[in-house]
Amino acid sequence: MGEAVPSRWLHEPRADAWVIEMARRLDVPIPARDDPIFARLRHALVMPDDFADELASWVKQDRANRGRFDHLLDHPDEPEAERPAILQRLKDDLIDARPAWADPEKMRIGAEAHFRLGLLGRLANGTLGLLDGYRNAAVAKSLVATGSLATATKRRLAETTKFANDILSSDGMQRGSPGFNAAIRVRLVHSFVRHGLARNPQWRHDAWGMPITIMDSLGTALSFWVPAVLAAPVFGYTLSTREAEGMMTLWNYVGWLQGVPDELLPTTLHETYRIYLAVMMQMGDADADSYKLAQSFLAVAAGHGDETSWLQEKMVLGAAARLIPAAHRKELGIPNTMFRFWPDLMRRQVRRKDARCHRDPAAYAAAVKAGREETLAALPQDLRQSSSYDPSEVIRDHSALAA
Repeated sequence: MGEAVPSRWLHEPRADAWVIEMARRLDVPIPARDDPIFARLRHALVMPDDFADELASWVKQDRANRGRFDHLLDHPDEPEAERPAILQRLKDDLIDARPAWADPEKMRIGAEAHFRLGLLGRLANGTLGLLDGYRNAAVAKSLVATGSLATATKRRLAETTKFANDILSSDGMQRGSPGFNAAIRVRLVHSFVRHGLARNPQWRHDAWGMPITIMDSLGTALSFWVPAVLAAPVFGYTLSTREAEGMMTLWNYVGWLQGVPDELLPTTLHETYRIYLAVMMQMGDADADSYKLAQSFLAVAAGHGDETSWLQEKMVLGAAARLIPAAHRKELGIPNTMFRFWPDLMRRQVRRKDARCHRDPAAYAAAVKAGREETLAALPQDLRQSSSYDPSEVIRDHSALAA
């Protein structure tokens, strides 16, 4: 807890024009400089994830240990005569310790809301959440250093979609389900990266702090769903309070599984949206790595001659231009294409479909089913069934990770 606060922390949080606009859309006040939210985020920036780091160290000790870890996740109720202490902690403190607020039914509602939004929801999270999130230079450093998006962009984006689909398809994040296990396995990947980069002499602790902080994990969990709330009216959707609260519960639980403690997680939509604004107010300036990641993302959207369709390319680029504010687009080199107007052209049709969903449970169920099938079809064939989230595979460039 005594770790120095890195310079990425802004003692004067920035409420730029986009923060002001988000506050208006979300109908919440902008956090003041002395708001307790910032003290909580500052704490999350420097707090360690001791459990994940201890688990990662144990997994590294013996090749068989990874198999024992995976077996416990996949078979949580199977008895084991001599379970290592770290795995017993995993079972007691994470697998068997679902918080009272993590209501499976609420999480099912949140997952269905995501599927109902379908492609447009994925575009919102992919552009306004992921692409615009590259402005966080400290996070960009981790991604570029490990090659996670700079050298294998298409695969990494597909794996991110796979991760989200696992979360949404896990029936309220049941123990042993793909989403439950994915959340914990990705936490292990984060620890591998944190261990390795923290020992790299080129990693600037004074500027960036620890790689992949708890604050970053909280911000990532929020970025999987709040952008969809912000973008829904642009596309013509209306999300109910019930749907938004379901999304909040689902991604709060993902954050909790990935090391965000209860006291840092929001309990209401009002609090959630203010925390999201505060995270955005701590974003700081984009840098060359931010730009590099954004250009890699855009190159994948363009397809470069592979199977990516012309329409898909224009929809992605148009959504980025429509949803991401002009100042951010300039930082990341995102073109202001004329296809930014396609959401406006589709809005009336989407509104009609949305209205049917709100008044007819059968129409809602059909939209959820179609979105579920569409999301699965968007995944590469080899990722549709399973993914190990093995650090040796997810981390594409291990040269930056010190031994």
